[in-house]
Amino acid sequence: HEDDASVLTLFASETGTAQRVAEDFAAACTLSAGATAMDDLEVDDIDGKTCVFFISTCGQGAMPHNGKEFLKQLDARKEPFKEGTRFLMFGLGDSSYYFFVKAAKDVEQRLVELGATKILAAMGTGDDSAEGGMEEGLHDWLDNVWPALEVTPPTEIPHIEPIKVSYSDKAVIRPEDDQRALNQFYHSDSIHAVS
Repeated sequence: HEDDASVLTLFASETGTAQRVAEDFAAACTLSAGATAMDDLEVDDIDGKTCVFFISTCGQGAMPHNGKEFLKQLDARKEPFKEGTRFLMFGLGDSSYYFFVKAAKDVEQRLVELGATKILAAMGTGDDSAEGGMEEGLHDWLDNVWPALEVTPPTEIPHIEPIKVSYSDKAVIRPEDDQRALNQFYHSDSIHAVS
Protein backbone atom coordinates (compact mmCIF):
# COMPACT_ATOMS: atom_id res chain seq x y z
CA HIS A 1 0.00 0.00 0.00
CA GLU A 2 3.04 2.25 -0.54
CA ASP A 3 1.31 4.87 -2.72
CA ASP A 4 -1.64 5.69 -0.47
CA ALA A 5 0.14 5.05 2.83
CA SER A 6 -1.13 7.68 5.24
CA VAL A 7 -0.58 5.74 8.47
CA LEU A 8 2.84 5.12 10.03
CA THR A 9 2.96 1.82 11.91
CA LEU A 10 5.72 1.92 14.53
CA PHE A 11 6.95 -0.57 17.10
CA ALA A 12 9.35 -0.96 20.02
CA SER A 13 9.94 -4.63 20.70
CA GLU A 14 12.37 -6.56 22.89
CA THR A 15 11.43 -10.18 22.18
CA GLY A 16 9.78 -9.69 18.78
CA THR A 17 6.10 -9.90 19.83
CA ALA A 18 5.32 -6.19 19.36
CA GLN A 19 7.17 -6.26 16.05
CA ARG A 20 5.17 -9.26 14.82
CA VAL A 21 1.85 -7.68 15.86
CA ALA A 22 2.84 -4.36 14.21
CA GLU A 23 3.83 -6.12 10.98
CA ASP A 24 0.57 -8.08 10.94
CA PHE A 25 -1.41 -4.89 11.56
CA ALA A 26 0.46 -3.04 8.78
CA ALA A 27 -0.19 -5.91 6.36
CA ALA A 28 -3.92 -5.80 7.19
CA CYS A 29 -4.29 -2.00 7.22
CA THR A 30 -4.76 -0.63 3.72
CA LEU A 31 -3.43 2.78 4.83
CA SER A 32 -0.06 1.48 6.07
CA ALA A 33 3.00 0.63 3.98
CA GLY A 34 4.71 -1.53 6.61
CA ALA A 35 5.98 -1.51 10.17
CA THR A 36 9.10 0.36 11.28
CA ALA A 37 11.07 0.26 14.51
CA MET A 38 10.65 3.57 16.34
CA ASP A 39 14.40 4.16 16.41
CA ASP A 40 14.54 3.94 12.60
CA LEU A 41 12.67 7.25 12.47
CA GLU A 42 13.30 10.75 13.78
CA VAL A 43 10.58 12.23 15.97
CA ASP A 44 10.19 14.97 13.32
CA ASP A 45 9.08 12.25 10.86
CA ILE A 46 5.76 11.81 12.71
CA ASP A 47 4.92 15.53 12.69
CA GLY A 48 1.52 16.01 11.04
CA LYS A 49 1.08 12.26 10.49
CA THR A 50 -1.25 9.54 11.75
CA CYS A 51 0.73 6.92 13.68
CA VAL A 52 -0.12 3.57 15.19
CA PHE A 53 2.30 2.49 17.94
CA PHE A 54 2.88 -1.05 19.24
CA ILE A 55 5.13 -0.81 22.31
CA SER A 56 6.13 -3.56 24.69
CA THR A 57 7.54 -2.98 28.15
CA CYS A 58 10.56 -4.87 29.39
CA GLY A 59 12.02 -5.30 32.85
CA GLN A 60 10.91 -2.72 35.37
CA GLY A 61 8.95 -0.53 32.96
CA ALA A 62 11.81 -0.02 30.50
CA MET A 63 11.46 0.90 26.84
CA PRO A 64 12.74 -1.80 24.46
CA HIS A 65 16.15 -1.07 22.91
CA ASN A 66 14.72 -0.15 19.48
CA GLY A 67 12.53 2.61 20.96
CA LYS A 68 14.92 4.25 23.43
CA GLU A 69 16.38 6.85 21.05
CA PHE A 70 12.91 7.84 19.83
CA LEU A 71 11.71 8.34 23.42
CA LYS A 72 14.84 10.37 24.20
CA GLN A 73 14.13 12.67 21.23
CA LEU A 74 10.47 12.89 22.24
CA ASP A 75 11.41 13.88 25.81
CA ALA A 76 13.86 16.52 24.52
CA ARG A 77 11.41 18.05 22.02
CA LYS A 78 10.15 21.52 22.92
CA GLU A 79 8.18 22.41 19.80
CA PRO A 80 4.55 21.23 19.69
CA PHE A 81 3.51 18.90 16.91
CA LYS A 82 1.63 20.31 13.93
CA GLU A 83 -2.13 20.04 13.80
CA GLY A 84 -3.07 16.71 12.30
CA THR A 85 -0.53 14.73 14.35
CA ARG A 86 -2.71 11.85 15.55
CA PHE A 87 -1.96 8.49 17.07
CA LEU A 88 -3.24 5.18 18.33
CA MET A 89 -1.36 3.29 21.05
CA PHE A 90 -1.23 -0.43 21.82
CA GLY A 91 0.87 -1.46 24.83
CA LEU A 92 2.02 -5.04 25.34
CA GLY A 93 2.98 -6.45 28.71
CA ASP A 94 1.99 -8.55 31.66
CA SER A 95 -0.33 -7.09 34.29
CA SER A 96 1.28 -9.18 37.01
CA TYR A 97 4.14 -6.63 36.85
CA TYR A 98 3.80 -3.29 38.62
CA PHE A 99 5.00 -1.32 35.55
CA PHE A 100 2.42 -2.84 33.16
CA VAL A 101 2.66 -1.11 29.71
CA LYS A 102 4.71 1.74 31.24
CA ALA A 103 6.78 2.32 28.07
CA ALA A 104 3.60 2.80 26.00
CA LYS A 105 2.11 5.10 28.67
CA ASP A 106 5.30 7.22 28.70
CA VAL A 107 5.19 7.72 24.93
CA GLU A 108 1.45 8.43 24.97
CA GLN A 109 1.77 11.03 27.75
CA ARG A 110 4.61 12.83 25.99
CA LEU A 111 2.82 12.86 22.62
CA VAL A 112 -0.25 14.42 24.25
CA GLU A 113 1.90 17.00 26.09
CA LEU A 114 3.33 18.00 22.70
CA GLY A 115 -0.12 18.48 21.19
CA ALA A 116 -0.68 15.20 19.34
CA THR A 117 -4.26 13.95 19.34
CA LYS A 118 -5.32 10.54 20.64
CA ILE A 119 -7.61 8.97 18.04
CA LEU A 120 -9.16 6.68 20.66
CA ALA A 121 -9.57 7.80 24.26
CA ALA A 122 -8.20 4.55 25.70
CA MET A 123 -4.91 2.90 24.89
CA GLY A 124 -5.19 -0.72 23.79
CA THR A 125 -3.44 -3.24 26.00
CA GLY A 126 -2.27 -6.76 25.35
CA ASP A 127 -1.92 -8.58 28.64
CA ASP A 128 -0.03 -11.88 28.73
CA SER A 129 -1.76 -12.65 32.05
CA ALA A 130 -5.27 -12.29 30.62
CA GLU A 131 -7.29 -15.46 30.18
CA GLY A 132 -7.28 -15.01 26.39
CA GLY A 133 -3.65 -13.85 26.37
CA MET A 134 -2.41 -10.75 24.58
CA GLU A 135 -4.73 -11.42 21.60
CA GLU A 136 -7.84 -10.81 23.71
CA GLY A 137 -7.01 -7.14 24.30
CA LEU A 138 -5.75 -6.79 20.73
CA HIS A 139 -9.09 -7.90 19.25
CA ASP A 140 -11.07 -5.56 21.52
CA TRP A 141 -8.83 -2.68 20.50
CA LEU A 142 -8.86 -3.49 16.77
CA ASP A 143 -12.67 -3.51 16.79
CA ASN A 144 -12.44 0.22 17.55
CA VAL A 145 -9.36 0.97 15.45
CA TRP A 146 -10.77 0.11 12.01
CA PRO A 147 -13.77 2.48 12.24
CA ALA A 148 -11.59 5.18 13.87
CA LEU A 149 -9.23 5.04 10.87
CA GLU A 150 -12.22 4.75 8.51
CA VAL A 151 -10.82 1.50 7.17
CA THR A 152 -12.88 -1.54 6.25
CA PRO A 153 -11.97 -4.27 8.73
CA PRO A 154 -9.96 -7.02 7.06
CA THR A 155 -11.55 -10.46 6.90
CA GLU A 156 -8.48 -11.84 8.62
CA ILE A 157 -5.16 -10.62 9.90
CA PRO A 158 -2.20 -12.92 9.38
CA HIS A 159 -1.04 -14.55 12.63
CA ILE A 160 -3.65 -12.71 14.68
CA GLU A 161 -6.07 -15.53 15.31
CA PRO A 162 -9.71 -14.78 16.01
CA ILE A 163 -10.48 -16.00 19.50
CA LYS A 164 -12.62 -19.12 19.47
CA VAL A 165 -13.91 -20.41 22.76
CA SER A 166 -14.34 -24.16 22.73
CA TYR A 167 -15.20 -26.63 25.46
CA SER A 168 -14.19 -30.21 25.83
CA ASP A 169 -17.10 -32.65 25.60
CA LYS A 170 -16.10 -33.76 29.09
CA ALA A 171 -16.81 -30.27 30.41
CA VAL A 172 -20.35 -30.18 29.03
CA ILE A 173 -23.13 -32.02 30.89
CA ARG A 174 -25.66 -33.60 28.57
CA PRO A 175 -29.25 -32.46 29.33
CA GLU A 176 -30.38 -35.99 30.25
CA ASP A 177 -27.45 -36.39 32.73
CA ASP A 178 -28.25 -32.99 34.20
CA GLN A 179 -31.90 -33.96 34.68
CA ARG A 180 -30.95 -37.31 36.23
CA ALA A 181 -28.68 -35.57 38.75
CA LEU A 182 -31.46 -33.14 39.67
CA ASN A 183 -33.98 -35.98 40.07
CA GLN A 184 -31.59 -37.92 42.30
CA PHE A 185 -31.04 -34.89 44.46
CA TYR A 186 -34.68 -33.92 44.91
CA HIS A 187 -36.11 -37.44 45.17
CA SER A 188 -33.44 -39.04 47.30
CA ASP A 189 -34.65 -41.13 50.28
CA SER A 190 -31.93 -39.69 52.46
CA ILE A 191 -33.33 -36.18 52.24
CA HIS A 192 -36.17 -35.44 54.63
CA ALA A 193 -37.88 -32.14 54.91
CA VAL A 194 -37.76 -30.78 58.41
CA SER A 195 -40.43 -28.33 59.48
